[in-house]
Order: sequence, then C-alpha cells, then structure tokens
Amino acid sequence: MSGPFLSTVRRPRRRARRALVVLALVAGLAAVLAVAFGAIALLERDTLPRGTTIAGVDVGGSTESEARVAVTRAAAARLDSPIRLVGAGGALAATSGRELRARPLVADAVAEADHGGSLARVLARVGLRHSRQVELAYRLGPVAAATLADRLDDRFGDPWRDARVDVA
Repeated sequence: MSGPFLSTVRRPRRRARRALVVLALVAGLAAVLAVAFGAIALLERDTLPRGTTIAGVDVGGSTESEARVAVTRAAAARLDSPIRLVGAGGALAATSGRELRARPLVADAVAEADHGGSLARVLARVGLRHSRQVELAYRLGPVAAATLADRLDDRFGDPWRDARVDVA
C-alpha cells in the first residue's frame, strides 16, 4: 500500500535527526555541568571544604591561614586541660599538655583537612560529601615525656599493668 501520506523515505531522516538532538542535549548538559563544576571550584579554591572540623573547631569554608589561627587558639586553651593517668590501683598522676610541653601539629591537620582538593570542595559545596572530622595530633617535649615515662615506670614497674589516659 502506498500513497502520498504513507511514504517511508523520511523515517530514517527523522531517526537520524532525533539521535542528533538527543546527542546535542547530552553534550549541552555535560557542558553546563562542567562549567558549573569549574565555577564552584574557582570560587572555593582558597578555602577548606565545607563541613570540615579540626579537633572540634569548624574550619569549613575558611582559608588555610584562618583555620590555622582558629585551631591554634583552641589548642592553646586545651594545653591547660588536666590529663589524668589512671592505673589499675586508681589515679596515678595528673598533668597537662603544657607540663608535657605538647606542641599542636596544626599545619599537618590543616593539610589533611584539605586533602581532597577541588573535588572535595565542590562535592561539599553541593552537599554530596559528608562532613570531615580531622584529629589534632600533639608532639610532646622529649624531656617532659621522658620524665612522665619515669613516673609511670616508678608506679607500675616491671611487668607493666593496664593503664589508661583520660583527657578532660
């Protein structure tokens, strides 16, 4: 059956045109997403990913220098917090981070917080990345740590017994 309205000659052209339209839409969407990713990465390039905390201090969205200042302040306040050393027989001694000449490793913590780079910042900005919590490590003064080790050795001697450290 043939007729002027039942022609099959144009069907392949319609399919080809439809495929080109779909391909153009997919390419356009990819281009829009790439531009959006680039724009967000450009806006967030000098900041830490949102939702990031270092030792409980919210540093997300701040620059590395702002984060260092905030974490250093919080760490300085924590140095005076008492540290109880508890052994099997009860409390052994109390000390503080300042007595142990503890030095917070802020630069290392900030570097770890920014570990994901641009991708982490963009994902955090659009809400596809969970918050990140970075611990703050401290380096103890060697003489103060040795003195503490001597106190522990005097209390517990050989063989060692169970002990735990409580930081208040």
